[in-house]
Amino acid sequence: MTEGSPVFRLSVWQQANSRWKVAVSHSEVDQERNLMDLLQPGELLEEIYSWHPGEADPLTPLDGERADKFRRILLEPFRIEHPAQERGMSRFREALEQLDRDVASLPSDWSSTPEPTPFDLPTEESSLDANVPLALRLHLRWVLSTFEHVPGASVLIL
Repeated sequence: MTEGSPVFRLSVWQQANSRWKVAVSHSEVDQERNLMDLLQPGELLEEIYSWHPGEADPLTPLDGERADKFRRILLEPFRIEHPAQERGMSRFREALEQLDRDVASLPSDWSSTPEPTPFDLPTEESSLDANVPLALRLHLRWVLSTFEHVPGASVLIL
């Protein structure tokens, strides 16, 4: 990824229902890592949701064991190299259930946010405590409950 781009990015995709013809030039395909090669014949997807926490990696505050489990369970199965059918919402549900079993049992600490809060609080040094694994899991659960009934929806995590 380029400098300044998000370290972690989650997006939900569905099969495109375009009434317009789509053409992609060879130079655009080359610039986009030959993404057309990753599409199955006749398959075109459109992004319906995207989330990233800015330039911060949400796994950074986790200890080594917990970060490794998050990456193995959550990131690897939802990479762009896997076809959309393998990144579907049922697979996403399985990954979240595995996270609940494997990661929730590990000790979890609340820590202060590294940056001042955006709220107008009385002191300049104000910050909020956060439980990063819990917050991430709750957000992922929301994504699942919101998009699991969208036909053909799939998850991509970069």
